[in-house]
Amino acid sequence: MAEQTCPNCGMPKSEWQGDGGEGYTKDGVTYCCRGCAEGTGCTCGQS
Repeated sequence: MAEQTCPNCGMPKSEWQGDGGEGYTKDGVTYCCRGCAEGTGCTCGQS
């Protein structure tokens, strides 16, 4: 089974930073972080 990826940026779930690595869910879709869910830009690579 393929690893889940963020539907916005394509980041694999193992690299997700949002919600302790579980991602951020909006409208029933799980993204890697809030930035991707809201369309403001992925924040996972930022420290």
